[in-house]
Amino acid sequence: MFDGGPTGADFTVGAVDRSGEMGNFYAGQLGGLAVFNRALNEREIAELHISPNRGRERADR
Repeated sequence: MFDGGPTGADFTVGAVDRSGEMGNFYAGQLGGLAVFNRALNEREIAELHISPNRGRERADR
């Protein structure tokens, strides 16, 4: 994600903004979503796959 400045920016899951219009829609269901303030390493991603609630513990720190 990028710095949207003082007014922020839109955050879209399952589609993209294409010149002011939504496109590339996701067709399906999402079981959950987590947003982190940094890129996760391979081990952290694997841990989340095994135990999805571990990310919540880290986000609370």
